Amino acid sequence: MKINGLKKITTDVLIIGGGTAGCYAALTIREQSDAKIIIAEKANIKRSGCLAAGVNAINAYIVEGRKPEDYVDYAKKDADDIVREDLLLTMSERLNEVTAKMEKLGLVILKDENGKYVARGNRNIKINGENIKPILASAVEALEGVSVINRLNITDYIVKDGRILGAVGFNIDDGYAYEIRAKKVLCATGGAAGLYKPNNPGFSRHKMWYPPFNTGAGYAMGINAGAEMTTFEMRFIALRCKDTIAPTGTIAQGVGAKQVNSKGEVYEDKYGLTTSQRVYGTVRENIEGRGPCYLRTEGISSEQDESFEDVLSSLESSRITIENERREIEQYKQEIASLKSEMESKQEKLNEQRDRIIRQANEEAHAVLREAKEYADQTMKMFHKFQKDHVDLSAVEKERQNLRKHMNKAEKGMTQKTAAKKPKKELTAKDISLGDAVKVLSMNLKGTVSSRPDNKGFLFVQMGIIRSKVHISDLELIDEAEITTPTMQRTGAGKIRMSKAAHVSTEINLLGKTVDEAVAELDKYLDDAYIAHLKSVRIVHGKGTGALRKGVHNYLKRQKHVESFRLGEFGEGDAGVTIVEFKK
Repeated sequence: MKINGLKKITTDVLIIGGGTAGCYAALTIREQSDAKIIIAEKANIKRSGCLAAGVNAINAYIVEGRKPEDYVDYAKKDADDIVREDLLLTMSERLNEVTAKMEKLGLVILKDENGKYVARGNRNIKINGENIKPILASAVEALEGVSVINRLNITDYIVKDGRILGAVGFNIDDGYAYEIRAKKVLCATGGAAGLYKPNNPGFSRHKMWYPPFNTGAGYAMGINAGAEMTTFEMRFIALRCKDTIAPTGTIAQGVGAKQVNSKGEVYEDKYGLTTSQRVYGTVRENIEGRGPCYLRTEGISSEQDESFEDVLSSLESSRITIENERREIEQYKQEIASLKSEMESKQEKLNEQRDRIIRQANEEAHAVLREAKEYADQTMKMFHKFQKDHVDLSAVEKERQNLRKHMNKAEKGMTQKTAAKKPKKELTAKDISLGDAVKVLSMNLKGTVSSRPDNKGFLFVQMGIIRSKVHISDLELIDEAEITTPTMQRTGAGKIRMSKAAHVSTEINLLGKTVDEAVAELDKYLDDAYIAHLKSVRIVHGKGTGALRKGVHNYLKRQKHVESFRLGEFGEGDAGVTIVEFKK
């Protein structure tokens, strides 16, 4: 395999292995912290690990009438006491909590007429678990702060001074080597299925109870790094093969099928019934020439057989019912979201209409007043021209002053009706620069200065799509972030709406467009983004043949307000996106 390069990534927690344990670990970590997580999975988390093909029972559950200590006793006996009791107990105390959470995520668990789980023995419950792995994968993919890198084979830890600082590996999809640094590293790579040769003959030779892709790489990395391998002193090798969902355990435990040798002799009573004894007994029977060995089912009564079929039928029926209910709930959620979006859109339009009417009325009123002032001043100039004709202007001047006072009072009253607030600081022309973020007090709107004040103090302010002429006394300087950050504002009616500048997205998607179409749309978008004072934007053009990316880059080179642009890095979209930085 050719290595195309090295990608370096940092995170809070690295989980090696995206099987059932790895996915559940990510869910638990995010519930209890805001740590950033990377899951490195050599396959795909939708179908990976021991439960990739599903399972028909949860074999670790504290059924009614039992307690966690009972499960510890069972495990000790089954493993000939080669266990850590403290670890077993803390695990056992949370078994039912984990099961309840899995059911909440969508796992179908068979229940009786009283709504209680259907038990299978002393520590098992029946489930319809062919989708247990996709359920977990979907839950993980919905988490914020969690990134999944599929097809990434982790091969070794990064070790320094006895501490694990991360791990290295290679991705068979993109051909890159990866160096992932993390504050914490969790190894969830499963068991080591290939340590011993399977017992299965003929066509089943390749089939193992644990999947063959559990290679033991996690064990090897730990041993090479000098880690203590706690509770790894025993290895379980199952007698029977496992292809998809194998019901052999259900048959053996549910109806009491016996283990017999080729002579028809029941040998399980001779060696014992613990897991290790069943395995040892079967191996001894084969070595001593009494193999092959079987699980005898011909003694199952018709009632037991019908009961078993009823269980399977009931399980499938429960699965279908729950799936239908989940689809209905999802449909209801979508309808509610659609109605909420529609109501918010209508409310926003009403708010915009109201604000537009108020702004228009204010602008018209200010325009009338300005025109009247200018007319009055012009009139006085004309009178001054006639001074040589000895016209007595004192009375006229007095009337002009009265007129101006009256008009100023009217204008001040109008402004106070729309904005009782006064500027925190009275501004002069020296205080205002092009591009400054300001608030127009009379309109209660925020915008950007787009012209210098004239000799009378009037200037133009761009407020979203509206450009209005206002007086400098009606302005207040504000922090630029107040108009560029998409924040929620409350209107007088108590409803929530977005500021106009917030409607400019930080991303534009040009996928599927021709170069001409893309450039035309991009031209308008960049103008809007620049006016809204966005510092950078993300252009999605895809990888493809590269023609669209080349056209976009050629266009960006000619734009004066673009400071720089670059292809996306890992986590930003790689070569499928371009990041643009605007000039300040």
